[in-house]
Amino acid sequence: MLRRYPLKSAQGEALTAVEVEPTGLRGDRTWACIDRLDGTVGSAKHPRRWGRLCGVAATTDFGAVHIVTTGALDLLGQRIGGASVAAARFRPNLVIDAPGDPEPGQELHLGDVVLRVTLPTPRCVIPGLPQADLPADRSVLSALARHYRVPVAGLGHAACFGTYADVVQPGRLRLGQRVR
Repeated sequence: MLRRYPLKSAQGEALTAVEVEPTGLRGDRTWACIDRLDGTVGSAKHPRRWGRLCGVAATTDFGAVHIVTTGALDLLGQRIGGASVAAARFRPNLVIDAPGDPEPGQELHLGDVVLRVTLPTPRCVIPGLPQADLPADRSVLSALARHYRVPVAGLGHAACFGTYADVVQPGRLRLGQRVR
């Protein structure tokens, strides 16, 4: 059996292979829940307070990089009446100047970095909620539900916006880098 536990005290994931680094299995116990009031690190060692963590499942390497394109943002804006939609609503890692989303399987070359698009990004309610300097916007959620429901990797249909990509070749990204 080979398992990794990305979130301290949460359920882990079964693996068929993993990179082992000097600090242990890549991605193992990388994350922890922190109580914002007192800074306490969540641990099932304190079951009265944190015991429910044992019921939470966590995995890594799903959607390593989240991409949104300027063309997709423009189309979404048109669908909600011509308003501009801030990319920050979707919390992407990369905003690429392209007419639309790349297709699953497509490789993107950004300098020495190579990404392979895996699947559309299922959306939750976050894009419609107030964030930093963005007010709540229910029209974004309505448009996603109405225009962006697609099948997602055999898991059923979901309102999706943007794409996930895996890292084929790591390297350094720079702002303004060309995408091929």
